[in-house]
Amino acid sequence: QMLPENRAAYDRCMRVANLEEGIAAPLVLMGGTGQGKTHLLWAIVNQVRERHPHTALALITPREFPLRVRQLARNPDPIQKSRHAILLVDGLSHFREDAADLEGVVSAFLDNHFSVVRATTRPPIQIEAFSTDFRRRLTAADMVTLGG
Repeated sequence: QMLPENRAAYDRCMRVANLEEGIAAPLVLMGGTGQGKTHLLWAIVNQVRERHPHTALALITPREFPLRVRQLARNPDPIQKSRHAILLVDGLSHFREDAADLEGVVSAFLDNHFSVVRATTRPPIQIEAFSTDFRRRLTAADMVTLGG
């Protein structure tokens, strides 16, 4: 049985995956290891690939942050040309050297009114690798805690 907190996260993730209009803010999934954050990100990927195959989609992690995605911070043309685009960031609290690049990519998606879903084990305001402005922007997002 799914906990109510996880049901809310699942519902919000499916709204993103179904490209619903009116999603108020970027989504932050927060919870400990093993609480289902990565599973929810992959649920979005699978739903988008199945139902909206022309949607630009990027799932990045601290280990897998491809150069072509990093370059969107400097040249957002590829996402600006997209009708729909979704950025999924897993392991947000583990980004270190790439934090500035990640800030730029997230900003490019948000500035172009595209969806961003981030998963983290720590409250965004406590992730020192990011700038104060970025941490505030993350804290102002729609935040859902998994696992009670």
